[in-house]
Amino acid sequence: MPAGVQIKTLDDGGPYIVTTAERYNRFIDAHHELSDTVKAALTLADLRPSGAHFL
Repeated sequence: MPAGVQIKTLDDGGPYIVTTAERYNRFIDAHHELSDTVKAALTLADLRPSGAHFL
């Protein structure tokens, strides 16, 4: 994962990914680029379902 990206665990044991320290805003280019990088890394590791609409 890129620097600053955190993988955390929910109380039920499921993971979630924090990509930015502030609230994510898809209209901020840096947020969007980081999200695309994380998606590519998850896809490459076969950890992202095809056609997934999250993240």
